[in-house]
Amino acid sequence: ADVVGLLPLHRWVSGLNWYAGVSMRDWVKNPLWDESRDRRGGEALMAYAHYRALRGRSVMVSTFLRDGNLSFLSNDVATYLLQNGIHRVVVGHKPYGDSPGIVRMPLYVAGDVRGTDVPTIEIVCADTSFSDTRAADNRGAAASEVLVYVDGSTRSQLRVHGTLRDGRPIDFRTPVLSSTPDVLEHPVFESGDDYIGTRLDDGYWVKAKVVADCSDPTDTAAATESRARDATYVAITARGYDVTMRDWSSTEASGTMSGHGHDG
Repeated sequence: ADVVGLLPLHRWVSGLNWYAGVSMRDWVKNPLWDESRDRRGGEALMAYAHYRALRGRSVMVSTFLRDGNLSFLSNDVATYLLQNGIHRVVVGHKPYGDSPGIVRMPLYVAGDVRGTDVPTIEIVCADTSFSDTRAADNRGAAASEVLVYVDGSTRSQLRVHGTLRDGRPIDFRTPVLSSTPDVLEHPVFESGDDYIGTRLDDGYWVKAKVVADCSDPTDTAAATESRARDATYVAITARGYDVTMRDWSSTEASGTMSGHGHDG
């Protein structure tokens, strides 16, 4: 994507809020169709939620999915976000399985990698409205909560927890994101999982960590630790509306991960 010459992000957001405010006031003044049914108040804001009406230029219906699957941001877009103080984008569109899809990637700028290979941009696609199409509500047992913990500065951490469509619980955090390299300890932060948000060599994305069952009273401490360490993850890939998910173990990591890359 070509982002050269774009307005600073705060001006763009301010313009969108102005657009929304003008449209809402128009709707309050004229909530019904006119006599010819050609116009009604607030139609500009309603059009903003329609892809064709805005010729594809609406953040409401745009998506980070490409042909249904997650993808890395372009280097230009990632650079623009970071330069405007944005490390994480959380969106609700489009549907992507029974738990949020996550992309984590480093930022490559002029040949330099900010913080070596440590991801500095995080994308969360949290639309799970088609978690289980066999269920009457298209969701079934699936439900997830997306939380972002902050410490009052530029540091923040993502946590996702909930239930998959098969009833298994998930709960994980990603590593803390910060605009400064010295991430200080803080009570709201915990250790993050480096596997979440990575793309495997076969095109699957690691997107959820299943809560390990460490409740067996006959287990030794070593067995409990081993079970927690060799965690089960859910990996997903999609093409169009055809979504495929499978379990993936951290023991498979060697030789199966393409890492936190970028698409150019």
